[in-house]
Amino acid sequence: FGSRRFHSFAGSWMAFRLQAPFPSSNSPARSPRRTSDFESRVSATNITPRRYSPPRILTAVAGRSPRGVSPGPGTSWRAPTESALQPNLGLSMPPSTIQDLTTSSLVFSQDAGQVSPSSSVVGLRDRLLREARIERQRCLEVAEAAERRRLELRSSSNASAQTDPVIIDGSTSGSASALGTSTLSSGVDGSVMRSPWGLEDDQAQAEALQAIKMLGSCGSQAQQAESLIRKLEAELQLERQRRREIETNLNSERVRKEAAQEQVLCLEHELDGKEAALQVAERTLDQRETEVNQIHRRLQALHDDRWR
Repeated sequence: FGSRRFHSFAGSWMAFRLQAPFPSSNSPARSPRRTSDFESRVSATNITPRRYSPPRILTAVAGRSPRGVSPGPGTSWRAPTESALQPNLGLSMPPSTIQDLTTSSLVFSQDAGQVSPSSSVVGLRDRLLREARIERQRCLEVAEAAERRRLELRSSSNASAQTDPVIIDGSTSGSASALGTSTLSSGVDGSVMRSPWGLEDDQAQAEALQAIKMLGSCGSQAQQAESLIRKLEAELQLERQRRREIETNLNSERVRKEAAQEQVLCLEHELDGKEAALQVAERTLDQRETEVNQIHRRLQALHDDRWR
C-alpha cells in the first residue's frame, strides 16, 4: 500500500512538472528545495531494493494513468499535454505525434532500488526534443518532396499542354511568331520565368507546324487511300460473285449443250435410217413403174393384134 501511495505521488509530481515549459539546468525555477524535499519523502517510504528487471511500458489512454496496474519500484509516469510540448519545441506538431507522445506512458528507471527523478526528467525531455526534431525533419523532407513534385508536374504540364489554338496558314513564320508570343504571355500562375522568344524558336515552331500540316495531309491521303481500297475490295467481291454466277450458268449450259448434241446425234441416226428406207421405196416404185409400163405395152400390142 505504501508503494502504491509513493508511485501515485511520484506520477502526479511528474505530471505537474511536465505541464510547464522545460527549464534549463541553470534556471532558477529548478530549486534544490524541491529535490531535497522529494528525496526526504522518498527516503521515508522504506523502499526495499529488488533485482533489476528490463524496462516495461504500460499504455496510458487519453492522458490518464492506467487503473488497476501496480507499477514496480523505480517507476515514474509521464503524460505531457499539447500545451506543455508547444512552448518548449517551438513548432506545431500533428495531433497524431502528440497523441503518441502523450500515450507513451510509464518509463521505468531503476538502479539498485533508488529513484532518480531529475535524471528521468532530463532523459524524458531529451527524448521528447529528439523525437520532435526527427518529426520536424521528416515533415520538412515530405514538404520539400511534395513541392518538388508539384513544380515538376507544373513544368511538364507547361511543356506538353498547348492551350492556345493552332492556326496553320501559308505564312507559317508569322503565325508561329504570333503563337509563340501568345504562349509566352499566357503562363500558369505567372511565377515561372521563361526565356524570350527567339528566331530559333520561330524556326522550330514553323517546322513543327509544317510537320503537323504534313501529317494532316498524309492522314487525309491515307484516309482516301483506305476508302479507295475499301471500294475496290467491294467491287472485287462483286466481280467474284458475278464470276461464280457465270461459272454456274456456264456449267449448266455445257450440260444442256451435251444433251442437245446427243439428241442431234440420235436424230441424225434416225434421219439416216429414214433416208435409207426412202431410197428403198423409190427403187421399188421405179421397178413397179417399169413393170406397169411393160404391161401397158403388152396390152397395147394384144389389142392391136386383135383388131387386125
